[in-house]
Amino acid sequence: MSNPVFLFVFEGKKTESKYLKIFLEKLNIKIDKNRIEVAFCTDIYQLYEKIQRDPMVDTFELLKEFRSLNGSLDKLERDEITSIYLFFDYDGHAPLASDKKIDLMLSQFNDETDQGKLFISFPMLESLKDKKTLKKARSKFQVAEHLKSM
Repeated sequence: MSNPVFLFVFEGKKTESKYLKIFLEKLNIKIDKNRIEVAFCTDIYQLYEKIQRDPMVDTFELLKEFRSLNGSLDKLERDEITSIYLFFDYDGHAPLASDKKIDLMLSQFNDETDQGKLFISFPMLESLKDKKTLKKARSKFQVAEHLKSM
C-alpha cells in the first residue's frame, strides 16, 4: 500500500465528523485524501455486544457487517486500512450501558493499527456546544499549538 488510509468510525453522522475536521485543522494534520469516515448510527454498547459474540473478530470485518454503514466499506480490504479510530459517546443512559463494558472496550481498542483506538466522549460530544466548554477547548488547542512550535 502506497498511502496510509485512516478509518474514522463515528457514533453519529454529523457532529463527530464536523468536530474531527476542526480538530485536524487546528492541529495541522493533513489526511484529507486518505481519510474515510463512516457513521455507526448506534451506541457503543451495540458494538460491545457484537464483539462479545466473537472476541477474535477483526474490527474492520465486523464493521463491514453493520447495515448502518450502507456498504461504504465494501470495496475496501483490511490491508488497505492502516489506522482505525472509533469515536463514541459514553451514553450512560443507554439500556445496555455499563462501566465494565467501557473498561473492556478501552482495553481491547487501544491500538489504532490493530483493532482500533477507541475515544469516549463524556458525557457526549455535543456538550462541546456549550460556550464555556468551547472556550476551554480553544485554549487547549492554543497550548497544543504552542507546544508544537517549541
